[in-house]
Amino acid sequence: MWFLSLYFKTSLYYYATVSGLAQILELKNYRILTLPLGVIAVTFSLIVYPSIPYEQTWDRDTWIPYSLLFGLFYPLGLLIVGKIRVKHSASLSK
Repeated sequence: MWFLSLYFKTSLYYYATVSGLAQILELKNYRILTLPLGVIAVTFSLIVYPSIPYEQTWDRDTWIPYSLLFGLFYPLGLLIVGKIRVKHSASLSK
């Protein structure tokens, strides 16, 4: 069941990427991009995680600080900056 859900999730992400890139590049047919992006995705997957021990080490040592930075601190920083801008623009309009 896990492999089936992983397959569909990956397929949807791949389709969304190809379709979105085709729209950005203003292409009429997205199918032109499927093979080049597939080759790039496979190559990239081999470069990012060359082996299982490397993946486990990266997950253990790097993933937690990385996910905290981009999943917690970065959005909080954007929220704080947004609140400051709203207060600053409200004080300027008075």
